[in-house]
Order: sequence, then structure tokens, then C-alpha cells
Amino acid sequence: VPRLSVKNGWSDGTLTITVRQEVSDARPAYTIPFEVEVAGGEGAPTIHKARLTDAKIQIQIPMEEAPKYVAFDPQAGILAKVEDAQEPEAWEAQLDSPSPVAVFRALRELGETDRSEAVLAVLSDTNRHFLIRQEAAKALAQQRNTAVLLGFADDKHDGVRQAVVRALGNGTDGRAIPLLERRLRSDPNPDVRVSALRAIAQLSNARGVAMARGTLGHSDRSVVRTAVDVLGEHGDLSDLHPLLSPRLRNTVRTAGLRAAA
Repeated sequence: VPRLSVKNGWSDGTLTITVRQEVSDARPAYTIPFEVEVAGGEGAPTIHKARLTDAKIQIQIPMEEAPKYVAFDPQAGILAKVEDAQEPEAWEAQLDSPSPVAVFRALRELGETDRSEAVLAVLSDTNRHFLIRQEAAKALAQQRNTAVLLGFADDKHDGVRQAVVRALGNGTDGRAIPLLERRLRSDPNPDVRVSALRAIAQLSNARGVAMARGTLGHSDRSVVRTAVDVLGEHGDLSDLHPLLSPRLRNTVRTAGLRAAA
């Protein structure tokens, strides 16, 4: 798989984009056609195409002012490991790209920073595709900024709600536990309930065990299996009998045997 690095800089009315690939005796140069999306001024972003055939290529684009962002491979057309260097402000600007791939990449990069305001705006925007809003929740969790997620645990979209619940498991304290317990008890989507139980156990092993014990009789098999997993990982010998109860479905009881082992 090619290994690429991308950097850009603007000076004296010219944007220079430098793309390098790792080349050695054991790793010959690949020929890689690629695109970059450049946003500047008030107009729509422009697409520039080039072909990398050696260890390095530089593209120079006349621009009166520095670009808002430069998105490499905005359609994810290259199978490669890419290191893309931009300032946090550029990643924030890239959240407005018309390319979903570029937006996903910006969210992942921002997850490595403390820039939560722009990420929170993406999560709050119900006109965004739910997959992008899910990625925003993940980025906020990566930033350990889970407090701002509490208000999204009852989002109308199941996928967003599940992503938020998962993200809350990355908190640094237990303030989200009461909310997660409500999701476990009452959420209409079983995937959200499963994620809620896992998040509770992640925040507090003891509370996760207590909730898992009360969930073994749940009507949904995936929720019960998650409860078995939690008890197998964090429970004690007193949980052995209910895990092997004939009242549990055979497949769940088998999981209980594995957990007990």
C-alpha cells in the first residue's frame, strides 16, 4: 500500500501543494493519479488533478489569498496510507466541504485537537447526514468532551442516538450514568440499549454489573447477550447460577458458559 504525505503552503499569491510517497529499494514508486479540492474566497471549491509518478510532486495554483482548506483525495479514490498536514482552522473550514469524505476526514483530524465548537455544530445540524453526525459524536468523545453530548442522547435518529450513547462511555466521570440507565430501560432501539449497557459498564464496572443483572430477563436477545458479557467480564461467582439458568435461551446460556469459564 502506498504511503503518502501531503502538505500545503501559500505565499505571494501562490498555493503550493506537495505530495510525497515513501520510496525505497523494497518499495518502488507507484503511479498515482489524484485530486485535491481547494476552497478559497466565496465561490465553490475547485478540483485540481495531477499524477504522482516519483517520490515527490508539487502543484502550484495561483490564488490571491490563502485557501480556507485543501482536501486531498476528496472522493477517497486512492488506496493508500495518507498523512495530511493542515492547521486546525483549515480542518474546521473543511467541515463545509461538499464532499462527505472530506468532512469525515476533517472530523477525525479534529478529534485529535481541542477544537470542539465546530464539531458540536456538525452534530447539532439535523440537516447533515446521520453518518456525519455520528462521526461528530465520535470526535467529541475522542476529545473527552462528553459533557456536551448529554443533550443529544434522545436524538430522533437511532444511529445518532447510538453514537452519542457509545461516546458517553468515554467520559471521565459518572455524570452520564443516570441518563444511560434511562436509555437502557426505555429506548425503543435495541442497539441503543446494548450500547447504553456497555457504556455504563465502561464508566463504572459495579454499576454495569448491577444493570446487567437486572437485564437478563429482557425480551431482546442482543441486550441479554450483552448483559451476559458484562457479567462474565465484571461479575462474580454469585452470577454463575443466573447465567446458567434454563430460563435463558440456549444460545445465551452458551454465552453464559463461556463467560463463566
